[in-house]
Amino acid sequence: MKKPELLSDKAGEASGYDLQQKVKILKRI
Repeated sequence: MKKPELLSDKAGEASGYDLQQKVKILKRI
């Protein structure tokens, strides 16, 4: 069984990656 903490960590990484992508797009403009 996966621990909830691991799932939350994965979600945090995903949201962090999403923010990085948005920042790159904003810098292009």
